Amino acid sequence: METLQWNKSKLMMFAEAAVILFLGFWMIEEYANNVYLQDYVASFWAVNWWVAPAAVAALVVVGGVSYYLGLGRNGIVEAMPERKTAGEVRVALAQKELVTNSGVMVMDVCPFCNSPLRMVGEDRFHCRKCKRYFKR
Repeated sequence: METLQWNKSKLMMFAEAAVILFLGFWMIEEYANNVYLQDYVASFWAVNWWVAPAAVAALVVVGGVSYYLGLGRNGIVEAMPERKTAGEVRVALAQKELVTNSGVMVMDVCPFCNSPLRMVGEDRFHCRKCKRYFKR
């Protein structure tokens, strides 16, 4: 069995869980000992009886949609796109062809001042000399 590695995020999650449990316990104790709170809750459910079935129905709908979209079958990891580092983006762009699908030539130099372009994104370039930005 793997040992539990403590870091800031796990400590924060446990602290939040402890606060939620404490507040839940406090609310239960307050309800058990406060006649006014009992009267309020009883009058709330008398008027808003539909809230609990609507919440359950909403949870069922959200669960069904997420399962249908693949979050239930494949897990959340496969549903989220994989992030690439800047180096991986540069390598992927270098391996692409010099002509895109629309027939436009990929630029290596600025068409205005003929100086080399610097890559600032996956499909954006910047000319340092004339300060213009270009899209692929």
